[in-house]
Amino acid sequence: MEQVPLRFQRDEILVVKAVESSHLVVDVWRVLYRARYVSDYANPPASSLQPGDQLIVTQASPEAMTPVERLNRQGKRDGCRYALSEYQAVPHQASPAQPRSLWRS
Repeated sequence: MEQVPLRFQRDEILVVKAVESSHLVVDVWRVLYRARYVSDYANPPASSLQPGDQLIVTQASPEAMTPVERLNRQGKRDGCRYALSEYQAVPHQASPAQPRSLWRS
């Protein structure tokens, strides 16, 4: 699958649709993308990412990495930071519940 270059604005919201060990599926402008993610090792998250979590873009970056922070259920930043990269568009027929059979690792 081809990687897709995406440019985000600061404070854009991404919604997590599925979580794998090193990748997650996010809703970006009503299109699903699979992205590699890493947590901020200096400030490790108290709990893992879950489907339905919202991530806010913390910095508009022209680089390949997108810095984000998780929002809690009240819409406040919870201090858990991640970097997203290597975006791949998810085919329309793909379901986040079946990622292994449709995507390469």
